[in-house]
Amino acid sequence: MRADRAESHEAMLRERLKACRASEQQARAEMDSYRCRMAEALRGRGALADRLVEAVEADRTGHKCPAVQLGLDRRVVELARRHRSTGKMRPGSHDELLADVNSLLCSTGGHEQLPAS
Repeated sequence: MRADRAESHEAMLRERLKACRASEQQARAEMDSYRCRMAEALRGRGALADRLVEAVEADRTGHKCPAVQLGLDRRVVELARRHRSTGKMRPGSHDELLADVNSLLCSTGGHEQLPAS
C-alpha cells in the first residue's frame, strides 16, 4: 500500500516537474523575443533622436518650436550621442545596447532598468 502511494506521488511529481520545465522554456523564449523587440525599439528611438538632433544642429533660423526644444533636451542629445557611438553595432548585441540605455535612463530620471540577459 505504501509503495503504491509512493509511486503515485512520484508520478504526480514527475508530471508537475514536466509542466514546470515546459513553462520555464516558454518563459525563456518569450524573454528572448522581448529582448529582441526591445533592442529594435531602442535602436529606432536612438535613430530618431539622432535625426532630430542633427536637424536642430543644422537649423540656423533660431526658432524654438516644440521639435527644436525636444532636439535640445539633454536626454535626447545623450540618446543621439549614444546611438551615434553604437550605431554600427553588430545585430544581436542587445545586452550592450540595453546597458547603454539603462545607464542613460538611470542618469536622467531614475527610471526602472530594462532587463538584461
